[in-house]
Amino acid sequence: VAYVADWAVEAALSEGSLRKILTAWVPAPEEVAVYYPGHRAVPPALRAFLDVVKELRKK
Repeated sequence: VAYVADWAVEAALSEGSLRKILTAWVPAPEEVAVYYPGHRAVPPALRAFLDVVKELRKK
């Protein structure tokens, strides 16, 4: 018995080597949290990542 993200075991679930159990006790999905130092100049790579996460959250 394991508590694992669906995306991490998607292949195993679809091929039938794993199955979901105790689904009534699974908590609701959690939000994504990104923690980073509060510098005034956010590095471009981090800014791009944050922009993608924000856009995905809108969907």
